[in-house]
Amino acid sequence: MNIRTAAFAGQFYPENPKELEAQLELFFSNCKMKNDCSAIISPHAGYIYSGQTAAKAFSRLGKFGTYIIIGPNHTGLGSAISIGENDFWETPLGKIEVNKKLANEIVGKSNAEFDRLAHIGEHSIEVQIPFLQYMSKLVGPEKPPKIIPIIISEDNLEEIKQLAKAISEISKKESIGIIASSDFSHFISEKQARKLDFEAIDYITKIDPEGFHLKVNSLNLSICGYLPITCLLQYCKEIRLNSAEIEEYTTSGSVTGDLSSIVAYCGICFKKAKNPKN
Repeated sequence: MNIRTAAFAGQFYPENPKELEAQLELFFSNCKMKNDCSAIISPHAGYIYSGQTAAKAFSRLGKFGTYIIIGPNHTGLGSAISIGENDFWETPLGKIEVNKKLANEIVGKSNAEFDRLAHIGEHSIEVQIPFLQYMSKLVGPEKPPKIIPIIISEDNLEEIKQLAKAISEISKKESIGIIASSDFSHFISEKQARKLDFEAIDYITKIDPEGFHLKVNSLNLSICGYLPITCLLQYCKEIRLNSAEIEEYTTSGSVTGDLSSIVAYCGICFKKAKNPKN
């Protein structure tokens, strides 16, 4: 059994299962479990900074058989679009299976490839999994969900669109939820971050992947997961998820008290509008 063991337990989140469950229970106690969305953007910082924001996003995520978690590459290792080779991922809350069947389909329909290196020291996917495990325990389904972990390393818009299209084609016959892992502005003042981030978030709420991608690059924004977000937005266009709702925007300054240099976090949820205008 090929297991990707927890590399960041005890750093980004508690290593002790009871402590981790207690922290997640506290986060989710402040949320209303709507589970009405098919895709979310969730932050990936230490839980003391961004855990509540992540829980608010996950409280909107619906019940699916497989969750595709798309993260950025902070290490520089691995291929351009990397799907982890492991059969299972493990956190202090237990193991979660990788859906190798669907992962192989994605590889066959896109430029993604199986790769171990990108996932070894990368935290952006791992920190999402305990939220998914805890949420699934709260709301079901009867069978534990599976995951597909994908890291996007290179800014190639056409390949990212191709990946989104591949996922959308699979979602027509499979029960799929999408999680894009990203923090927002890094190491600028809270005032600056809020201004710049909401310029980009405007394109997110319009479900405009090209506009968002261009805005991030033209302003050189420090949204680390802008490639996963671009992929998610393209996926939303493909399957007509035309409603985006901001659950929470906050910064590390609310914890540290230092507003001069912060990291920003935003939870955003995507679903089909009941009465779309177009």
